[in-house]
Amino acid sequence: VIVFPQYDRGFFDRDFRRMARDFAELSAAAIAELGSSVDASQVVYSGHSKGAYVALNALGYPEARRALLPRQAVLFAVAGSDREALAQVPRGLPVTLVVGDRDGITPL
Repeated sequence: VIVFPQYDRGFFDRDFRRMARDFAELSAAAIAELGSSVDASQVVYSGHSKGAYVALNALGYPEARRALLPRQAVLFAVAGSDREALAQVPRGLPVTLVVGDRDGITPL
């Protein structure tokens, strides 16, 4: 099952803390609505660019983790990083970052 939460209020929306919380809360609500057909303990966050940035923040911000904490994340070309959020990602949570060696946005 793929859930695509509409966390974004437009291209220029920059409230990443709210977006991370909305991302997690909307995903948790969709999973709850699907009932026993989806195992919430098997959730994997994924995203590309801004979506990957929001998903990464959702791993770190406590208010987002309260809604849903996935078992792992696979993120493509993350459009930035928030050191505060990164510092709070639970140790041992597998996170795969896929970036190009010429990515001008996210340094290795």
